[in-house]
Amino acid sequence: MITACHCGTNGGVSGTCQSVPNACSPGPNACADHFSCEALTPDAAYAEGVPVDGGCHVCAFTPRGCQQNGDCCPGQVCNSSLGLCFDCYNVANGACGQSDCLTDAQCVTAQGPGHVCAPFGFDGGPAIQGEPASQRCTYPTCASTADCATGAACYLGYCVLTPPCNGACAAGTACAITDDLCSAVPPASASCQQSCGAGAQLVFVDESVPTGVYDACNLPKVACRCQTFPPITSPEIGEWSALAQDAHDVWVSAYDHAFGDLVAYHFATDGGLLALDYIDGLPDGGRLIGDPRGPRGGLAAPGPNVGEYTSIALSADGTPRIAYYDVDRAALKYAERLGDGGWISHTVAIQGDAGYRDFGRGTSIAIGENGAPEISFLELDGPDGGGSALDLAVATTVAPRSESDWLIVQIASTPGPCGGACAPGQACVDDSQPGDAGCVTAPNGTCQTIATGCASCATTEACIAVGDGGACAPLIGATATGGIPIGLGLESSLAVVGNVTVVAYADSLHGALMLAQQNGTTFEFQLTALDGRDPVTCANTGSVGRFPSLRIAPTGALAIAYQDETRGQLLYWTSTLAAPLDAQQRIVLDDGQLQPPDAGQDRPQVVGANASLAYGASGTAYVAYQDQTLLSQRLVSVPPSCTTANPSPCTPVLLHEWSGAAQGFFSSLGIVGGQAFISNASLTAGPAAGEGQLLLEGPLTLP
Repeated sequence: MITACHCGTNGGVSGTCQSVPNACSPGPNACADHFSCEALTPDAAYAEGVPVDGGCHVCAFTPRGCQQNGDCCPGQVCNSSLGLCFDCYNVANGACGQSDCLTDAQCVTAQGPGHVCAPFGFDGGPAIQGEPASQRCTYPTCASTADCATGAACYLGYCVLTPPCNGACAAGTACAITDDLCSAVPPASASCQQSCGAGAQLVFVDESVPTGVYDACNLPKVACRCQTFPPITSPEIGEWSALAQDAHDVWVSAYDHAFGDLVAYHFATDGGLLALDYIDGLPDGGRLIGDPRGPRGGLAAPGPNVGEYTSIALSADGTPRIAYYDVDRAALKYAERLGDGGWISHTVAIQGDAGYRDFGRGTSIAIGENGAPEISFLELDGPDGGGSALDLAVATTVAPRSESDWLIVQIASTPGPCGGACAPGQACVDDSQPGDAGCVTAPNGTCQTIATGCASCATTEACIAVGDGGACAPLIGATATGGIPIGLGLESSLAVVGNVTVVAYADSLHGALMLAQQNGTTFEFQLTALDGRDPVTCANTGSVGRFPSLRIAPTGALAIAYQDETRGQLLYWTSTLAAPLDAQQRIVLDDGQLQPPDAGQDRPQVVGANASLAYGASGTAYVAYQDQTLLSQRLVSVPPSCTTANPSPCTPVLLHEWSGAAQGFFSSLGIVGGQAFISNASLTAGPAAGEGQLLLEGPLTLP
């Protein structure tokens, strides 16, 4: 508002000079688009309460005239029959619409995901006084990517999922980002005649309206520049994540479900993100739609599907090493970060000439005392889970670079349920026959005819024919749900104690927690069933041993956190390697009724999934795990005096519980110097559907 009128007497007001809104001086481009500089008549001035004696001009609403699109502002089109510029409220099938949008869904349908229907000027740009209110299809505004939804990037003030204008406009046009529209460039603008290199596009820059609302442009000042594409982002990173840390860095490996890639997050010890590296699964080429210096080199084309079942460990010098599953090739792979910040990867184990085999699920990686990595993993005969084995890959060099640098050892194996021989109409059920003294060889089941005479059987049971009726009998391999294969070693946790390798693993075929302990320096292993089997019959006592997490306590003792899936409990077991392994004692850390400090939820809950165990310097044990009822992430502490032989002081303390999202999947806990980090995933549609987001809790100062 400026004083631009001659003072005079009007309407009884004398000698008072007032500011006039939208005053202007006649001349070219005196007003913004849609306005022209016109004289304010005394009658109009009186109606506005402005004393004038003539000569006052204001910007009055009027359409901009045109002969071609280049005469209009970016985001407008020229109606040549009327000779007027019209705003493009939305774009459908490449055509400009001049009617208000009504809903976000309408804009998504017309212009693609990420668009919203918003009032004109909603982003702080100048609304046009006198113009009727309108609703336009555009993007949400932002100051940084943190302001955008998961999977979107902040690009010139707008949250976009992919480059506006599909990343390319035809010659003679540039991208008006506000409208997601390729518009004709002003012929007189030299900057709008340039060409852009790969990974960039020509966009409009209106110097008079820096917020990017082009409807109110100052046409002579409209310019263009080459703008690099926003970095590719993914809405689905977090599945199969694992954490490792030292005094200097925190690393988290994970699977990008959207692209099928192995990725690694690099965090500082204050929790700040330093880098996101895409390691494996990238395409050989394709069209650039992202910053070529950013994730995936700016390529969105699919590549090999790799990166499930990740496990990560750090060498003594802080080098991250990752074991993971190649989904497409059913193979175990290994990746290592180089000194220059790059990564290398190669296959460790893959099917051979002997027939179809599936290698690499359920990985766990550890660094041996000689600095060479070791990996435990599951081996399957086929996708039906018919026969499985727990294998160990041992690198024969500190820095393996090919498949020939690995020795593959089979720790334990078992045939599939009933040898895969049950006919249609039969079920493989537990025959409850005695096994060997250590319950290492558990009952493999017998095929029984399925009946319909049972009142009700549990989901882990089948109704089988008994005489003229039926009876419920426990199924062998009944824990195979959600597409997860059944097998011996489905989930494993590896530790190296001196020159001895120890592996805790879940035998999901028989519902047991197992321990494999290396005998001396040979690659022979002693197997012990720690939980889940009857000591006399070796029959299955429930689905026990899921999500084992094996760690070495500061005292040198072994400890395992794991889940009793049947009872929905978090369990804890500890012993020394020198002591006889007691196969029947366990400690219940959370029976589903461990009340959080500020809670009041109904109990009991189903808890214990995704257990991850770590030790503080004082010997206190900490376990991160999921409350599956609340879908929350929990952290408990266990006093150092708690042992399997001395369970009385084992009352855990619930330190933290994070809720508010479906989180706690793939929990992984790390502790260094009294500081803890927990990585986990929020899966909004459940593990099978992806849509994951990696969450990092920490640094947490531990008591």
